[in-house]
Amino acid sequence: MDNQEDSILFTEIFLGNPKGVVYTGPFAYWSTPTKPSTLLRRELGIKGSPINPDRLKAVFRKRYHREILRPTAPNSDHANLESHHDSVNRWVGGNTGHMDPIFWLHHCFIDYLWEKFRECQTKLGINSETEYPPTTILQHMPNRRMDNLRPQKTNIQGFSNSFTKQIYRYAPARLVVTTAEEHLMGFCSVI
Repeated sequence: MDNQEDSILFTEIFLGNPKGVVYTGPFAYWSTPTKPSTLLRRELGIKGSPINPDRLKAVFRKRYHREILRPTAPNSDHANLESHHDSVNRWVGGNTGHMDPIFWLHHCFIDYLWEKFRECQTKLGINSETEYPPTTILQHMPNRRMDNLRPQKTNIQGFSNSFTKQIYRYAPARLVVTTAEEHLMGFCSVI
């Protein structure tokens, strides 16, 4: 698609218009729960970009969290999953950030990708629950309590398989595939 604004996502039956105050769709004239409250606003496409499937493949060629997360994976590296996340945040733009329902969908997708990466780790014999990357970022420290999560959990507890075993599961998707041959070579691949 040449013009991403023409996506069916930005119609009144899905997420509403892509530029300015959102005046169409289910979130038309929606006030954010911020203080002070503001109307939902987007500036699609000024910066950033949607996730590029070809670039995303670099994430699944890696084995360890330190290779896909900050601060050990460079921002410019396509293997940095957080850079893929941030690029979409910039692409949607606007003044409401994580208050836009687009981000709820986007974060679900990022969580899905991360879980698929963790599944690849498990198949490669890596314990995805304990393979926590080294960090100097205070918000990413392993024993830091996560914001707004009840009951409270630490960041390292967020690596637990209990979330996808007890709280939610992902349905199989055709987006991410792994093959025995790829495991022998030591990576998983997105096609």
